[in-house]
Amino acid sequence: MEAVLVSRLVTLLQQPGLMPHDMEEERQKLLNLLTAIKPMLGHAHFRVNQVRIPGAHDEGDAELRYEGDTEVRAWLSNLKEVAYHAHDIIDSLRYVKLQAAAEAESGCRQNGKKVSTFVLSSKISSIKLLFSKRRIRNIIDSVVERIGDLVEEMRALNFRNCHGITTDTARHQNLIFSCPTEIVPIVVGREKEKENIVRFLLDSPNTVRETIVGVLIEGFVGIGKRTLARYVCNDARINNHFECILWVDVVSEFTIGKIALSIINQAIGKDCCISENETYLLKRRINQELSGKRYLLVYNDVGGDEQLLVELKSWLEQGHESGNSLIVLTNWHNEAHNLCFTSPYVCELPELTTAELWELFCKNAFSDSNETCPEIFEDMGKQIVLRCGGSPLLVNLMGGLMRFKKELSEWQEVINQLENLNDRNTVSIAMLCYNYMSSETKQCFLFCSLFPSGYYMDKELLIKLWMANGLFSSDESTSLEEKGNNVFNELALRHFFEDVKIVYGDGDLYMNKQEYYSRVVCKIPPGINFLCISLAIDENIYRSDGRDKHFRPQTSQVRYLSIGGEAQIDFNMILKSCPLVRTLMSTGDPFVRTVKCSAPPKSNSLRALHLCSSLFEGGLLEVVQHMKHLRYLDLSSSRIKILPESICLLHNLQTLNVSKCLLLYQLPENMRYMRSLRHLYVHKCPKLKRMPPHLGKLIHLQTLSAYIVGEHAGNGIDEIRDLNLGDLLELYNLCNVRNAAEAKVVNLGSKTNLEILTLSWGSSQLVMSNRSNDLELLVALEPPKGLKVLKVQQYGDPKFATWLSNPVGLQNLVELHLVGCSQCKTLPAVWMLSSLQVLCLKHMISLTCICSIPHVDNDDSSKLFPRLKKLVLVDLKRLERWQEEETSLQMTLEFPLLSEIEITKCPILKTMPHVPNLRIMRLDSTDMFFMSRELTHSLLDFWGSLISLENLDICNCKSLVDWPLEEFRNLKKLKRLSFWMCPNLNGLFSRQLLEGEEHLPRLLTLEFYRCVSLKKVPKCSSVLNLEVDECAEVESISGIINLEMLQLSCTSWISLPAGLGDLKKLESLQLSECYSLTCLPDELAGITSLQNLIINKCPRVKSLPNGLKQVLFGLENFQTLDCPDLEKYCIKGPYSSIISLISTQRNDSSFSSTNFKVAESWFSADDAFPVSEDEEEDAKSMVYEDLPSN
Repeated sequence: MEAVLVSRLVTLLQQPGLMPHDMEEERQKLLNLLTAIKPMLGHAHFRVNQVRIPGAHDEGDAELRYEGDTEVRAWLSNLKEVAYHAHDIIDSLRYVKLQAAAEAESGCRQNGKKVSTFVLSSKISSIKLLFSKRRIRNIIDSVVERIGDLVEEMRALNFRNCHGITTDTARHQNLIFSCPTEIVPIVVGREKEKENIVRFLLDSPNTVRETIVGVLIEGFVGIGKRTLARYVCNDARINNHFECILWVDVVSEFTIGKIALSIINQAIGKDCCISENETYLLKRRINQELSGKRYLLVYNDVGGDEQLLVELKSWLEQGHESGNSLIVLTNWHNEAHNLCFTSPYVCELPELTTAELWELFCKNAFSDSNETCPEIFEDMGKQIVLRCGGSPLLVNLMGGLMRFKKELSEWQEVINQLENLNDRNTVSIAMLCYNYMSSETKQCFLFCSLFPSGYYMDKELLIKLWMANGLFSSDESTSLEEKGNNVFNELALRHFFEDVKIVYGDGDLYMNKQEYYSRVVCKIPPGINFLCISLAIDENIYRSDGRDKHFRPQTSQVRYLSIGGEAQIDFNMILKSCPLVRTLMSTGDPFVRTVKCSAPPKSNSLRALHLCSSLFEGGLLEVVQHMKHLRYLDLSSSRIKILPESICLLHNLQTLNVSKCLLLYQLPENMRYMRSLRHLYVHKCPKLKRMPPHLGKLIHLQTLSAYIVGEHAGNGIDEIRDLNLGDLLELYNLCNVRNAAEAKVVNLGSKTNLEILTLSWGSSQLVMSNRSNDLELLVALEPPKGLKVLKVQQYGDPKFATWLSNPVGLQNLVELHLVGCSQCKTLPAVWMLSSLQVLCLKHMISLTCICSIPHVDNDDSSKLFPRLKKLVLVDLKRLERWQEEETSLQMTLEFPLLSEIEITKCPILKTMPHVPNLRIMRLDSTDMFFMSRELTHSLLDFWGSLISLENLDICNCKSLVDWPLEEFRNLKKLKRLSFWMCPNLNGLFSRQLLEGEEHLPRLLTLEFYRCVSLKKVPKCSSVLNLEVDECAEVESISGIINLEMLQLSCTSWISLPAGLGDLKKLESLQLSECYSLTCLPDELAGITSLQNLIINKCPRVKSLPNGLKQVLFGLENFQTLDCPDLEKYCIKGPYSSIISLISTQRNDSSFSSTNFKVAESWFSADDAFPVSEDEEEDAKSMVYEDLPSN
C-alpha cells in the first residue's frame, strides 16, 4: 500500500492550487521528499519479499511467515502510517476548497448579510476554524518532518533505485464472455472425463435407484477438479437436463447452516434472511426451494469435514424425488462417500501429459497471439511448465502471469524467481504471481478479503469501493470506472478471480425487479483466498463473521472493516476504537441490521460506508456531518424517511445509494453542490415525489437511477440533457414535459450506456395520463439501440411510436413492460423483436388482442416471439384473443420456448397458445380456465399441451368447485400445486378414478390457503409436503400416506382434522395460529417417525396428549411460541425431562419463546425490513407496477 499512497500523494502535490499560496514552500518540500522515496520502494519491497517464505508444505494448513529484514518492514510500516496521515490532510485541504466553491456558488457573503440558499453555511465557519492557516501549517510541518526522518533512515538502510523484480504495467485486456453468461474456464485434456460424467448424470435416472445420484471427482490439490466440474456444468446437455445448478465451496469454518444458506441464496438469487443457526428453518427452506426441481449440486470439499457431507445429504433427501445429482470434489476417497452413495461414479483424475500442460500454458499466456507460443519464448515457457510439477492450477497461474510479460529478460527473471522457491505449491506460486502485480492491483486484490470465503462479489460494487478508497488513480484518457474495470479484468485473467459470470435479477447494488438485468460477479478461489487473507493482515484489513451480536474491534489499527452475520453496529464505538478506519461495510446482511448512530468523533478517515438494510437508532445527521472524506455511502433498503441536508456537506462523495428505501420521501435540496457525485441510486423509493433542483449541474454524474420530472425551472427533463447517464434510468411524471421539443433536447438515444429505461407519464402510483401529446413525447424519447429492458407506464395514447417495434433499433431488448397504457387496443409489433424474452402487460383495460395481424400460417408462427420465455398478463379486462382474427380452422399459435406464464384478471380470454415447454403457471381471477362444461376447444387443447408443467398456482377462482380432474389429466410432471382463496373449492373428486389411472403422479408439494369450502384434501399418494392454512371446513387429511412435512394453521379450528394417525412417514409437523384449538389429538402418539414438532401461537393448548413419550424421544427439534400454558407444562409436566434432553442435545432451550423463531420468514422475504401495519399498507399501495384497488 505504501507505493500506492506515495504515488497518489506525488500526483496530488503536483496539482496547482492544492495548498494556499503562502504554503508553496511546504508543498514543494513534501513533494521533493516523496519524489525521493518513490523509486526506492521497489528495492524495499524486494528486500522484504525475498524473505517471505511459505511456512508449510500442505496448502490446507499453510501459513505465511516473515523472517529477516525487520528494519525494512518497520520503515515501510512507518511510511505507510505517515502517508495515510498526509492523505487525510491533503484531502481536508481539497474539501475546504470544494466547500468554499459551494459557498460561493450558493451566494454566501463573507461580510454583511447572507443571502444563501445553502442552508448548511452555518457549518462553514467551524470548518474554516478547524483548518485555519496556522493549524494547517503546523500539521504539514509535522508531516514534512516525519517524512524527512524517513528519508534519512532510507539512506542508512542503503536502499537503491532498483525494483528487484519488475512489476507488470497494467494492460487493457477485456474479458470475453461465452454464451450465455460466463467466462468458460480453459480446459485441456479432460474431454473424456467430462463426457463420461455427463453421460452418467443423464442416464442415472434410469439406471441408479437413489434419491441423489453421486459423482466423486478425486485428485490431488491443483489437478483441476473444479475446472472439470465447471466444464461439466457448462455443457448444454446438463443445462437442459437440470433446472437448477448450484455450487458450494465448503471451507474449514463452514457449518451445515452456512452450507444451507449458500444453497438457498443461490436458488432464490438473493439473501434468504435466515440465520445460519436456525437449522430447522434452513432445512424447511431448502425443501421448499428445491422441491419439484431437478438440481445438480457441486460440493467442493475444501475443508475435509466428512460429517458435513453426510448431514447435507440427509437434508437433501427429505421431501425430494429421484433425479437430482451431487458432484463431490475431494482430495481422497473417505468413509463419508460410502455412507452417502451406494453406487457413485468415481472419476480419479489422471495427471495431464506434458503436451497438454504446455497447451494449457499457451492458452493462458498467449491469448493475444492465437494461443501459440512465439519461438523465442518456447524454451523458457517449457521450463516454467516443468517447474509447475504437473499441476494445472499452477500452470494456469503462471500462464496468467506470463500473459503480461513481453520481453525475454522478463521471462528469465521469472524463471530465476521460480528456481529460488523452496516449495512450489499453490501458496508459493500464487505469492510469486502476486509480487509481480502492480501496487494498485495488489491493493485491490487484498481489499477483497473483506468479503466472506466463497462469496460472490459484485463487480460494480467492488469498483466503486476501490474508487472510494483511492486504490488506483486515473488520467485524462481513462476514467476511474474504466481503470477499475481494467483492474478487475487483470485479476480475472491472472486467475486470482474465478467463476466470473453474468447473473440476472436482484443484486446488492441495484435491487431491481427486472428479470434480465445483468451484473457481473466473481469469487476468489479457496487457495488464493487463503493468500489474500494472510497478506491483508499487513494492510490492517479485518473481517468479523458477526457471531458476536455486539461487535467490538480487536485492535485500534484497523483501516478496513467488514461485519457479517447478525452483529449490531455501534458507530460511535467503532470510530473511537478504530480511529483510522477508512471502510466500514456489512456483508451477508441480515433481514435488518441495527446501527447505533450517536455522534462519532469529529475527526475520522472514513472513505466508504456500506450499511444497506439498516435500522438507524439515533440521528443519521449526527453521523454523516463529520465524514468529509467519504466517497461511498450505501443506505439502501433502510428505514430512513428524510435524507438530511448534511449529506450535501459530503463534497467528496462519489456514490450515494438510497434505493429501495420505501419510507424515503425527501432528498436534500442542495445536492447540486455535490460536484464529485458520479453515481446516484434513488429507484424504488415510492414515497419520493420530487427531485432536488438543478441536478444537471452534477457534471460527473454517470448513474441517476430515477428522475421525477417537475413542473418548475430546475426540475425539468432538460436537467438530464448533458449528463452521460448509463445503467438504469427511470423517468417519472413525463406528463410535466410540455412538448416534444422539450423531450427531444434530452437526446436519450445518445446515452449509449443505458441498459434499463422506464418511461412513466405518472409517478409511482398509476394515475393515467390525460395529455394529448403523449405520442409526440414517446417519439421524441427514442432510447439507444443497446437497450436491454424497457418499461412504458401510464402512457395515454392509443398508438405507440414506431421505434417500439423496430427489430433493428431494439435488437438487444430482452424485456418489455407495458403498464397502465389504458387507451391501447392493440400492441405494436413487439412479436418481431428477435431478442425479447420477457413480456409483461398490465392494467391495459382497452387491449383486445396480443398480435394485431389477421392470419398466421405455419411458417409465420415460428417468427412470432421467437425467444419469449416469460409472459405476464395482468388486469386485461377486454383481452379476448391472441390474434386479431381467429377462427376454429385457424392454426393455434405456438410459443416453443415459453417456460413461465402469469394470467390475472383476464375474464373473457377465450383462447390460449400451444406451450409444450411451459414449466411455471399462475392463474389468478381467471374463471374460464375451470368451466369444464364451457371450455373452448382452444382451452382444452391448452390444458392438454401442458406436458412439461411443474409448478401451478391457482388464485381467486370462483368457478372451481370439484377437484379439476379433467384439466389436470395431462399434468404428469407437476411437482408443486397451490390454491389461494378459491372460495368454492371442496376438494372432492367429481368421479371415481379409473383403474390404473394416474392422477398427478409426480406431485410433491400441495398447498391450500383460505379455501373456505375445502372439505377434504384430495388423495395424492406422491405428495410429501402439505400446507393447509385458514381452511376452516377441512374434515380430513387422510389418504396422503407418504406425507413427510405438514403445516396446519386455522384460527377457528377447535380440533385438528382427522387422519393424522395415518401419516406413518411424517417427519415434520407445524401447528400455527390455531387460536381456538384446545387440545392436541391422541393420534399424534402414532406418528413414531416424527422428528420436528413446532407449536406456534396456540394459546389455548395446555398440554401434550397422552402416550407421546416414544414420539418425544425421537424428536430432534421441539419448539413452542406464544403458548404460555403449554410452555409451563413442558417445564413442569410429565415430559419435562425428555424435553429438557432435546434442549440439551440442541444446546438451546427449544421450547422457550425467547429462542423460538418459527416461521414463515420466507413468505415476506422480499420485504427489505419489518414495518408497522400502517407503513406496510402504505408501502404496498405505492408499488410501482400495481394499480390502486378498485
